[in-house]
Amino acid sequence: MKQLILTMVATAIFYVTAAAQTIDTGNSGVKFEVSNMGMRKVKGSFSGMKGTIDFNPQNLSTAHFEVCVAANSVNTGNEKRDHHLKEKDFFETEKYPEICFTSSQITKTATGYNAGGKLTAHGVTREVTIPFTYNNHVFEGKLTINRLDYKIGEGTGTFMVGNEVQMVITCVVN
Repeated sequence: MKQLILTMVATAIFYVTAAAQTIDTGNSGVKFEVSNMGMRKVKGSFSGMKGTIDFNPQNLSTAHFEVCVAANSVNTGNEKRDHHLKEKDFFETEKYPEICFTSSQITKTATGYNAGGKLTAHGVTREVTIPFTYNNHVFEGKLTINRLDYKIGEGTGTFMVGNEVQMVITCVVN
C-alpha cells in the first residue's frame, strides 16, 4: 500500500512539473536578424516574454503554448532606430503592444518538435510552424518570416530593410 501511494505521489509531481511551466522572463526572449541595405545585417531582440506553456513530451496531445513578447522592448543597440521601429512605420507598439504565438498542434520530429499555430504581429495573424528543441528546461525555436506578410515596414521597400527576418526564440521555464 505504501508503495502504491509513493508511486501515485511521484506520478502527480511529474505531471505537475511537466505540464505547467512558468516562463523565466529574465532569461527568455527573441533574437532577430534582418538585412540592411543588402550589405549588412541588423541584429536585435525582444524581451518581456510571458504566457502559458503546458508541455509534456510524453503527452503531446495536451501540449500548448500561448506566449507573447513586448513589441516595445525591441532593441537593436541603436536608440534612434529602436524609437523608429516602435512608430507607425514598423511595429506601432502603442496600438499593437505584443507579438504573440498560440499553438494549435505540437508534434515530434527526428530532431525535436514542431509547434504549429498562429503568430500575431502588428495586428496580422498568420499560420506558422516553429521547429524547436527542448532540453534542460529550455525551449529553443528558429523561424523565418516575411515582415511584409505582417505589414511591418511596408513603406521602407526591400533595399533598406530585407523582407526575411530570421528569429531565434529562447524560452527558459522553471
